[in-house]
Amino acid sequence: MAPYNAIALVEYIQILHKGKLDKSLFAVFEEELKSCSAQEVNIAIENLIIRYKDVEEIEKTVARFIRASTSGLERWQKLEYPADSLFSILDRENRAIELLLSNLKKSYLSVLPDFRDNRQETRTQFKAELEKIQSIRNHYLKLQYGLFSALEAEGAPTRCIQLMWHLEDSIWPGLKDCLEMLSGKDWDFNRFNKAYGQMYYLLGSLVFREDRILYPVAFQYLSEDIQRRLLLEVESFGIIHEEDWRIKR
Repeated sequence: MAPYNAIALVEYIQILHKGKLDKSLFAVFEEELKSCSAQEVNIAIENLIIRYKDVEEIEKTVARFIRASTSGLERWQKLEYPADSLFSILDRENRAIELLLSNLKKSYLSVLPDFRDNRQETRTQFKAELEKIQSIRNHYLKLQYGLFSALEAEGAPTRCIQLMWHLEDSIWPGLKDCLEMLSGKDWDFNRFNKAYGQMYYLLGSLVFREDRILYPVAFQYLSEDIQRRLLLEVESFGIIHEEDWRIKR
């Protein structure tokens, strides 16, 4: 980790939060943004969150910051976690979530014409597909009551964790709203399309944040003994398998 990179990213995200969004800002920090590591991005986000009590206040800024950092984060090769380790399981579950989202995207594109024509039968069919998102809830319980709790116990910076927890908890009210709209009599396609798009984007962004920021940082922070203990704890929640979604399409 280059200390100068972290300092520059802290400055960038602070300026970004003040509302300066033009291309000239990115150009000034382009070198650091295109070479940043997970640890440096985490430091910058932590430094922003520490200044605000309400994580919702900085939620959009963090999202913009991560988008600006994407090329830098993707420049690093993803870590190869030990087989059947905690992080290997979490990583495989993210691949399952990606497959679920891919299946949902295909299904949604196929039903769009019927949705615009307000066909109840099609809405009922898509509702059954959308309900599958409920089956990935245990992935987030593993993070919240396993990984996040362990990081807090070890004295890790926890403000980024607070933001992740907030975003994960917002999945389920969004899903509930979408399912109720699909079942309701007063169908409003535009309202549903917006709500569904927000939930879908959130799930995809969480996969990216976990893959590229959370797991690399936590893997280096937690000892092997703690990871082994956590593995036993999270296995009680059950494992999400990618093969499940290849069968249930």
